[in-house]
Amino acid sequence: MMNTLKELWHGNLHPQEQRREQRPEIQELLQLSEINRNRLYETLSDQQKETFEKYVDCLDELSCLTESELFIQAFRLGGKIMLETLSSN
Repeated sequence: MMNTLKELWHGNLHPQEQRREQRPEIQELLQLSEINRNRLYETLSDQQKETFEKYVDCLDELSCLTESELFIQAFRLGGKIMLETLSSN
């Protein structure tokens, strides 16, 4: 455990970079999403494109915040499980 904490402290661990795109079903959905995004984008006026890009930027930021919150909650839950495991008879 101490090695993991040291690695985290020194910035050598980057859990957010362990990409989920490696799973085939997610990779497929990402590809479909990109295809459909491009098709939609081609049909928009310049003003609509600007609005759409702002919308996509908001979704990206929301996704990052949500992933961060989920990571924190999962980490806390793991800590609680460990505490219960270590303190039970």
